[in-house]
Amino acid sequence: ELNEKANVLAYKLREMGVKPDDFVAMLTEKSIEMIIGIYGIIKAGGVYVPMDPTYPEDRIKYMLEDSNPKAVIVYTDENIGVIDKNTNIIRIKDEEISVIDLADGKVFEGMSENPEHVNKPEDLVYCIYTSGTTGRPKGVMIENYSLINLCSSLLSKYTKYVTNAALVASYVFDASIQMIFSPILEGRTLHVISDDRKMDVSKLLNYYRTNRIDISDCTPSHLKMMLSIEKEIGIYVNTLLVGGEELPLDVAKEILEKEYCEKLINVYGPTECTVDSTAFEMNLHSDKVYIGKPVKNSKIYILNREVLCGIGMPGELCIAGVSLARGYLNRPELTEEKFVDNPYGEGRMYHTGDLARWLPDGNIEYLGRIDEQVKVRGFRVELGEIESRIREVSGVSDVAVIARADKSGDKEIYAYVVSGNDKELVLSDIRDELSSTLPGYMIPAYMMQIDSIPVTKNGKVDKNALPEIEAKTEKEYIAPENEVEKVLVNIFEEVLGVDRIGVNDDFFVLGGNSIKAMSMLEKIRKSNYNISFRELYSKKNIREIADVILKNSLLDSSIDGCIVEMLDPYDGLSKGKENDEIKRIISNYKNNIKDKDIINSFSPYFGQMEFILNSYKDNYNLVGEYKVTGISYEHLQKDLLEILKTQSVFRTGFLDNEKKLVEYDFGSWDIPVLNIKEYSREDIVKSLHSTISVNGDDILPIILVLQNNHDYEIFVSVNHALWDNMSMNVMYDLLVNTFNKHNFDVKEKNDKQTYTEYMNKKNSSSIELCSEEEKLKIYNSINKYEEVISKKKYYCKSARVSIPRKENEIYDFQWIISRYLKLIDMAELKEIPILVLYHGRNTKESLKNLGMYIELIPGIYNVEMNKVCHIDSIIDRLKQNGDDYRFIIEEKEAQLFNDVVRINIYENAESDSIDGLNEVKCWELQNVVPNINISLGRKMVNVGMGFKSFDESEEETIKKLKMIFEIEE
Repeated sequence: ELNEKANVLAYKLREMGVKPDDFVAMLTEKSIEMIIGIYGIIKAGGVYVPMDPTYPEDRIKYMLEDSNPKAVIVYTDENIGVIDKNTNIIRIKDEEISVIDLADGKVFEGMSENPEHVNKPEDLVYCIYTSGTTGRPKGVMIENYSLINLCSSLLSKYTKYVTNAALVASYVFDASIQMIFSPILEGRTLHVISDDRKMDVSKLLNYYRTNRIDISDCTPSHLKMMLSIEKEIGIYVNTLLVGGEELPLDVAKEILEKEYCEKLINVYGPTECTVDSTAFEMNLHSDKVYIGKPVKNSKIYILNREVLCGIGMPGELCIAGVSLARGYLNRPELTEEKFVDNPYGEGRMYHTGDLARWLPDGNIEYLGRIDEQVKVRGFRVELGEIESRIREVSGVSDVAVIARADKSGDKEIYAYVVSGNDKELVLSDIRDELSSTLPGYMIPAYMMQIDSIPVTKNGKVDKNALPEIEAKTEKEYIAPENEVEKVLVNIFEEVLGVDRIGVNDDFFVLGGNSIKAMSMLEKIRKSNYNISFRELYSKKNIREIADVILKNSLLDSSIDGCIVEMLDPYDGLSKGKENDEIKRIISNYKNNIKDKDIINSFSPYFGQMEFILNSYKDNYNLVGEYKVTGISYEHLQKDLLEILKTQSVFRTGFLDNEKKLVEYDFGSWDIPVLNIKEYSREDIVKSLHSTISVNGDDILPIILVLQNNHDYEIFVSVNHALWDNMSMNVMYDLLVNTFNKHNFDVKEKNDKQTYTEYMNKKNSSSIELCSEEEKLKIYNSINKYEEVISKKKYYCKSARVSIPRKENEIYDFQWIISRYLKLIDMAELKEIPILVLYHGRNTKESLKNLGMYIELIPGIYNVEMNKVCHIDSIIDRLKQNGDDYRFIIEEKEAQLFNDVVRINIYENAESDSIDGLNEVKCWELQNVVPNINISLGRKMVNVGMGFKSFDESEEETIKKLKMIFEIEE
């Protein structure tokens, strides 16, 4: 879907004349549409130029004039002043630029096939603006091969086994580049973190854990805020790539000690060198935070007056290699000054302006800047740009801008202004004027009027002689009048370090910024008040914030801010006990559904019958658990019933006497809600796990809720015959979207095709994906396989093997079947039949529906060629037909496949239960359906097997397993 929408946009841009090296500006909020826009521009052949829609109009207008784009893509609620709303056109330099609004659904109507590839490696891919010393931002132009090198470098070191990546940084900063491209180009999932969630650290950490995020970008300022949150048990995210400013050692160690993440990577690199030039992995034994060693295809030189520095000698850090930008847009002199011929090798070399030194172990230590560029809260700022803007303010004759640590230890921007006529300047007016030309992060946090700027003997600003600035109010003191205002006053004074703050005092005048607002948000939440970061940061004083909190308290909390977290119910399964009262409640719930009329029926397919007939096995009974906060009881019941109404799988049972699955009519019944004072979650999980059986229609799914004050835990119990593993994530999305009412109508989305309709369509289709020739070959293979088995005495066994994951090993069907054949000792076979599990969700409707979509695809493993045949071609046909085809294995053929091994290979970041240790276990079984499940973790490969062994002794089987999987005694 992402690819199709990007393709449609690409064709539209080409119709507008966009070709390689043509710029397309973007004014979008952080969203899926932003990602579509970026990929659409690149597919068209163009260069994307990201701009923040909240920037002052003057800054946006300058960037548009400077980049002269062929088109502008927008997706924002912000009022963009440069856009003519009547014509949807921007006029720059007497030229008209067309605007494409991605909020208009018609934009995505048109050709969706992949457009012809037109780009070359040396063509531009993006242009990002950074702060400039002249008073205007400058555009840095990056080419395709530099971007691909970055992604390749990340893949080789950090993202090889990533399943879920999270984008936190704004797309106007280069820290976003690695997350926007690397996961998607590798076929992984990218989670775009909204600005509201980004600035609410509790929500962000919950999102990391709930969505099992493997890797995310981050700044040291964010890490500090994480440490202010009450830590829950377990790791939130596997890997954090930290950059943008210096990483304090104590912060890094505390993050690792408290296990907020498993890996903490300090990355360094200027925008001019495609994001990351060096990297350093922190550990608990690190005595300093270094910027590390050069990444792939980057060369680092440390020079003192153009002479290479030895180990330990400080000098300017210079960078060469394929990561270098083409240069600065429309700044040939600056490009020539910063990008010079490399005197020590091929190509060019970039002067960073950073002071550093080599260490004996090959790492690099960052020592500071040799110019006036600074990093404040992760933002790259040229102090000269701020000085230029302040000098333009009427009445200001001189100014000095510096960066120094405030009382809390955070680096902030300080401005000292001199009046041209000895009159007192109104500092708040200067701030207001700056806000019309500079982004918020560049406006000085502290400002003072002084008589003159002190200078050294060399004529430079004497920073040490500039006085400290104490934050103080510029308004008359007004005391708080209600309890909310009193609480807010205490929080303001604590966070800002200022005494006697009045309710009308300006947060930003007192030194407030986004990081301090994040800290305030956590303290406000702990006081049980409801406000979002966006609401908090958009208000200037305590009275305005208190009004929002009081207004929110009158609104139903389910409309905004409901948090849903996916939990692991099995962590308490062993501690739970079956509870007769819970079983009675479950029985009543099922009877309420079964009392309704049967409105549909359908025959289960081969894959479902396997689960139904084997549903006495624990691993075929699935339990999902979701924690919900911020919703009323009434809305919880109403919204869960809406999901039951539109998701027919919740009203589907099995009629044993007719061997049919049936759908019951919807009825308005109560979802069981149990109180935590009376029932434990462990007993609920245990009781749910034991209630699904093959008796009658007891595979009917169950929903019940555990209430803990104003929080709820929703349990879903269902047989695998009706619910695949992907349904757990679909259920999470349904809960989030339904509870939060994010313009998401469950009925409208899912009435297009319910699961029952999907099943009936499949059962009635005349299209067969497996040709007669393929079927004949597979049947012959099965017959030969059965003939060999029938001549031997076998023993049913189950085994589990855990081995460390090797970086260069490919864990595919060939890898496991070659080992499986050695285990079952069938050397006489030239080929072996197999069944491969495929997710089967090939349409947009199926991705939004709950149900069992897994297909069992037959194939043959050729022993001599070490190759699996037929499966790829069948899957290709399956994708082309969506869900318009008959089930590949029909009921009449099912018995033929009874002894054919089923294989399932999947990535699972949670499967590293045995960290780096080999393990082999084996059990005797009464009966077994041959199966292999391979769970690929970040560090471990876990193989679970059910098989027919010709070795009677368990010890002999374990010995053979150790030999096959190369496990030393």
